[in-house]
Amino acid sequence: MKKKLYSLIVIVFMIVAILTTMTTNAQIIIPTMGEQPSKDTTKPAPPNPRNTIKSYEKVITKEFTTKKGLFYVHINKDTVYFEIPDSLLGNDIMIINRLVKVAAGHGMYSGEQVGEKTIYFEKGKDSSLLIKYNLVVNEADSKSNIFKAVQKSSNNPLVAKFPVISYGNKTTVIDVSKFLKDNNFINSIDPSTTLAQNATITAMKDVTIESIRAYPINVEIAISKTFESKSKILPAGTPATIETNTSFIALPKVPMQRRFYDKRVGYFADMFYEFGDDQQKAEVRNFIVRWRLEPKPQDMAKWKKAN
Repeated sequence: MKKKLYSLIVIVFMIVAILTTMTTNAQIIIPTMGEQPSKDTTKPAPPNPRNTIKSYEKVITKEFTTKKGLFYVHINKDTVYFEIPDSLLGNDIMIINRLVKVAAGHGMYSGEQVGEKTIYFEKGKDSSLLIKYNLVVNEADSKSNIFKAVQKSSNNPLVAKFPVISYGNKTTVIDVSKFLKDNNFINSIDPSTTLAQNATITAMKDVTIESIRAYPINVEIAISKTFESKSKILPAGTPATIETNTSFIALPKVPMQRRFYDKRVGYFADMFYEFGDDQQKAEVRNFIVRWRLEPKPQDMAKWKKAN
């Protein structure tokens, strides 16, 4: 009996010794009933955007095909980079979306316009490149006292923000591979069009970049996509596949002289609100929409002679 008791005491001391050794090497937290072990809620520091910027030679490799124009477009399979020159930053660019191919039964045809926007590129503060709409809604004379207030009340919306992946010679390189396939102004269809009324334009799938072409004052991007058709003359559940061409067209750095609208002259018109120091309310101003049609320098003498 004494031997058994002695053996039991030895075993107890051995267990205590083992536990003591373990607690000296590692802290054991035994939660009480109903409590959970505490978790580390410390968030890792966000990566510095500049640490992800690579040298131009490591980004634009020999595998890429480069289209040179208004801005450079670098293509390697499904990867598409835009290289935006500093000289283009802040300048207005007209975006025109037109139908190249369209499904039958939707009330629109190849060549028709389905969207229009004016954008500009701008450098962000955190190694990013921004795209913003240029909306003409409110205006005031830059010399007036009310100018700053009108400017702050007419902030242009941010459309897209891209992290800079590299810098070239006075250029900025961004990855637009995903952006070109997303639901944004590149693939937008004006809700007022017949096509938008006959298809679910917000539910876009099977998006494919068909072609990209670059020219001195414009870049052309053709994209095919499929929507759910709502056409009443087609069987229910029939999809509608279309192809659109998006034009990036550089507008003049010096805008045309604005011409105010007169209903006696057959121009299309747009409007904005004009604010001034001596006004009791904002005035609505209507102006005509037109293109700059001018002869080439070598034809100027002939043009003046004809007029």
